[in-house]
Amino acid sequence: MKGLIFTKKLAGVFLEEERIIAVGDLHIGRDLKLMKDGVYLPDATAKMSRDLLSLCSEYRADTLALLGDIKESIGYPEKAEYAALLEFFYAMRGIRILIAKGNHDSRIDEIVKNSAAEAEISREILLKDAALMHGHSLPSNEAVMKKYIITGHSHPATEIRGRLEKVYAVLKPGRGMPEEYKAYRKNSRLVILPAFNSMLTGSDIISSGDFSPMLKHKIFDIESAKLYGLDGKSIKRTKP
Repeated sequence: MKGLIFTKKLAGVFLEEERIIAVGDLHIGRDLKLMKDGVYLPDATAKMSRDLLSLCSEYRADTLALLGDIKESIGYPEKAEYAALLEFFYAMRGIRILIAKGNHDSRIDEIVKNSAAEAEISREILLKDAALMHGHSLPSNEAVMKKYIITGHSHPATEIRGRLEKVYAVLKPGRGMPEEYKAYRKNSRLVILPAFNSMLTGSDIISSGDFSPMLKHKIFDIESAKLYGLDGKSIKRTKP
């Protein structure tokens, strides 16, 4: 896809023209939830911030776009999660950050304000050829007009060699695409990013495609999905 590069090993995409690294579904605080069940993953938040800084450096990106569900809690975060979020944004200081809010991101404005980071927060991030959003809501008319809509939210995965693996999913417009856009947006694509958080694999994108309202309303067609592994290579999907 012209202008878009899947980042290797780490789940994200690099937008060449704007020099933006986009990732989704950090779910900071997930490790704290697992800790209550006896699973300890030390340094989880620090590792994510290091990985993101490494991606920005590797691709010489000027900007980091976070496509929603930055935090694990849906409501107000507990003290430990709040501290982890402040730690994350403090580590990212000096990097221009764009945030497309997700369904887990209540109070994210307050958290960013109380950190040393600077971030622009909105529902959608509209660029020249792409619209970046979380994916839990329907796109605006402006977003549908773009060549690419890039989202997270669905945590796409598929079965590879007997185990569920994260994948990128690229979909064509479906029957629900508004009539006024069909004639000249037939080449548009929905790009769904796997969860950046290594603790989250996701769910089978084929069998649970209605997780995203854009798929549920058939704005994009799940049956058209082309899947790519974290190495960027095309993979044959396995239907349930």
